[in-house]
Amino acid sequence: MADSNRQRIFSAEQVVVNSEFPKIILEYSKEVIRSNPSDIAVFSRAYFEQKLKETGFWEDNMEKLQIQRKDMIYQKGENFYNHYKIGKVIGDVTFSKARFCTHKKTGQEKAVKIYDKTTIEDLPSYMDKIDLLNELDHPLILNYQEIYEDDDYLYFVSELMLGGDLYDALAAKGNYSEKDAALVIKQLLQAIAYLHSKGVVHRNIRAGNILLVEPKRLNLRLIDFDFAGVKPAGEGFLSKEEGNPVYEAPEVIRNSYNEKCDVWSLGCLLYLLIAGYLPFWANYNHEVVEKVLKGYYDLEEADIWYFVSEDVKDLIRSMLEYDPNKRVSAVQALRHPWFDILKKGNQKPNKDLGKSLQNLYEFNAGTKLKQAVLGFFTKNLMTQQEVDQLSQQFGDIDKNQNGTLSREEIQEAYKVIKGVDFDEDEVNELFNRVDADGSGEIDYSEWLMTAVSKDKLLQKEKLEMAFNLFDKNGDKQISYHEIVALLSQVKSLNQEAVERAVKEVDKKGRGQLTFKEFKRFMEKLFE
Repeated sequence: MADSNRQRIFSAEQVVVNSEFPKIILEYSKEVIRSNPSDIAVFSRAYFEQKLKETGFWEDNMEKLQIQRKDMIYQKGENFYNHYKIGKVIGDVTFSKARFCTHKKTGQEKAVKIYDKTTIEDLPSYMDKIDLLNELDHPLILNYQEIYEDDDYLYFVSELMLGGDLYDALAAKGNYSEKDAALVIKQLLQAIAYLHSKGVVHRNIRAGNILLVEPKRLNLRLIDFDFAGVKPAGEGFLSKEEGNPVYEAPEVIRNSYNEKCDVWSLGCLLYLLIAGYLPFWANYNHEVVEKVLKGYYDLEEADIWYFVSEDVKDLIRSMLEYDPNKRVSAVQALRHPWFDILKKGNQKPNKDLGKSLQNLYEFNAGTKLKQAVLGFFTKNLMTQQEVDQLSQQFGDIDKNQNGTLSREEIQEAYKVIKGVDFDEDEVNELFNRVDADGSGEIDYSEWLMTAVSKDKLLQKEKLEMAFNLFDKNGDKQISYHEIVALLSQVKSLNQEAVERAVKEVDKKGRGQLTFKEFKRFMEKLFE
């Protein structure tokens, strides 16, 4: 028997094949000869599982999306001024905390709000609130892209909205047509309906806290959550007065209110859009407070009200209902027939939406490094036009307007746009791959990361920007350490995982990638 074993081992060592024959198959063949297994199927499975474990395959590769864009916000240990050049103040120099800033390596223009930490009464509680607000994930809410911190200041970096705020737009325009007003209010109701579903009350909705993405288009973002409150589950009321008196609900002034105070504020804004002035305006705050507490406003006497529909007046009444128990919720307001004014005729299938749905269907989770890079690219390198297009598509699919995409909504979108009628198992399989947080629905960030065109992400211009961001020391090469450093927010990503992924293009084992190698590496990563 011993002679037989020695003979098999000797025979295995004599196996000679073409040099291009895969090494792992060669080693497998030798091991089969050495071991002479009684059950070749069981042996083969165990052999290859062990090899995959040794190469880090099980550790690196994932069947579903697990890394999200929001994981990559905090820039710990980084100096803001090493990355950005500060520009002029955005908006009113007396009140604004926001400034233009330009990324030194990519040239991207963004906005930054700078806070002196000594002016924040309870810094740990404030940062807890920031962490909570970073969980908000909705296309109409302006999130922070990066947060920097030094000994004295906090720096909150966000995308730059070029259209100014709604207050300035109103000042230039006077008042809005009903259709334009409906477009504005519908977006804002969608945003606060989402906030309220998460237990968050904005408490400072006003024209100055609504930004236009670009001039002359009513594509909006809700901003400024400094006064936002969190209503714990099971608790009905908040008690701290916040916000601007001309938009405040009477129950806020009395210091006992819930999330419907935001609906009142939007009712004031709707009134302003239609009439060109606020319903409770006065020269002094105490006079404003008196008017709000009386609750009287005009919907009949001024000339403007002879020229608007009864539907919009009915919606204003329901949003400015004095009793918050009788006031409509944001979700209820969205169902008001006045918004039928926005309905269009039969629309042709959206070609771009079809492409995004195809990207979603073909999404492959891949490695931790691939997901980290995907999160980095979608957070830092997408153009505003690309983000807006995916945002619009997200809204088109989100029929119930709750800020997430359900299985039924996705199924319906594929049926209408792609002509594909998925069964329940196919939809479940898709959700298992893309639902990173396990919520049972597709969140906005999950949509961005999985529906984005990989061809657009891998354009030379974007790859050059990415290369410059990774190349921290500016030597025109990227080290494994630099890749790990830039993606350090992804806790499960380590240098070993990067080395395993990069070694296919780093043939010489230098531990550095030129731009040409980096480009090839990114293309292989997204194959």
